Amino acid sequence: MLNDMAFAKASQVLQQLWNGYLPVDPVQLAQGMGARVVFDQNLYREGISGSFEFDSYGPLIKVSAFDPPVRQRFTIAHEIAHWLLEHVQPGQMAHRDPTDLYAVLDSREIDANRFAAQLLMPEHVVRHLASQVPPAQKVSILAQQFAVSEAAMGYRLQNLGL
Repeated sequence: MLNDMAFAKASQVLQQLWNGYLPVDPVQLAQGMGARVVFDQNLYREGISGSFEFDSYGPLIKVSAFDPPVRQRFTIAHEIAHWLLEHVQPGQMAHRDPTDLYAVLDSREIDANRFAAQLLMPEHVVRHLASQVPPAQKVSILAQQFAVSEAAMGYRLQNLGL
């Protein structure tokens, strides 16, 4: 059973900080909550898409500078989840590793992905817009509107039963 806290927390962030325009800007949201977002060239060399930690200045999200923009956006939203869902305590670090096949079984990673999906592709907006586009082009059109990958949008539509 997926943790409804992830959905609820993402919805709360949207309600409090989102300006209502698409695409949702995860950098703006993270900064609005007091986190710093850094596009880090070293993460690519380490094979990591992103990380979250508390440093001496507070919450810090790092994202690979070389990942495609749609992946960067999802990674930032995913790392915000680790922070807000309290998966990371001071002195710890969470990271998003695209090669870690076991991460899909970790409940914290599932929750972080669920949070990221709701943050970047709010359910009520996806449902509304999905009804306005031709079925054959639904994934590609919505992926562009939400600035996410077609794979992410495909999963989102599938998970919402659309």
